[in-house]
Amino acid sequence: MRPLPFFEARTTPHPLASLMQPLQLTGDPAKIRRRTYVYTAGWPGESPFTPVYQRLSEDPAWSTHALDSGHNLMRDAPQALLKILLEAS
Repeated sequence: MRPLPFFEARTTPHPLASLMQPLQLTGDPAKIRRRTYVYTAGWPGESPFTPVYQRLSEDPAWSTHALDSGHNLMRDAPQALLKILLEAS
């Protein structure tokens, strides 16, 4: 399918199924030692991820981070993302 309107101009078509199929994790979630959620707070308008961020921010099992960035963290906030990844590893 064509790139979504908020994607950058260099983006190429993307398989529709990757946008429609929910992520399914298998195994025991208790075995995940570190749980980190990075919230992209720089969306134009209301982010669909705000409720998830708010819920996980109140859960002591999760480490949450809010970055003033759009969806493409590697392009918009590479240093902040690198810091979070290094802390989580």
